[in-house]
Amino acid sequence: MPAPALPHRFGCAKCFGDDPDAACEHRLDIVARLIDDSHFIILLRRCPDCRQDFVSIFTEFIDWADGDDPQYRDIMPLTAEEATMLRSMGEQVDLAWLERIGRDRRRLCMRHPKGEPRRCYWAEGGLSIYRSSG
Repeated sequence: MPAPALPHRFGCAKCFGDDPDAACEHRLDIVARLIDDSHFIILLRRCPDCRQDFVSIFTEFIDWADGDDPQYRDIMPLTAEEATMLRSMGEQVDLAWLERIGRDRRRLCMRHPKGEPRRCYWAEGGLSIYRSSG
């Protein structure tokens, strides 16, 4: 009987290690700009050290008061096949497809709510993408 498949391993200690703050500070190269609206951005990124592909999803919610608008970013690793598929979608990124991938995958979250400091943390599952219309 064959051994059970091992879970896919993503990234290196710099881009996907234990410390979310270190991962937030690690610069990922931009490979492709898929959606580049002023308040909603989806990028295909890559770790310059280990070549791991990621999707970066940025959303800013405009509240028209004080200029301190809430900002949210999720950075999720992708397999090589998923990165190729995402890149082929271009501006027509299938958000439901990304949410399905993110259902059971660890991702880096950066949250900067209005009036609060930015915080970084690891989350697993439950990726929900909201495209603001600000």
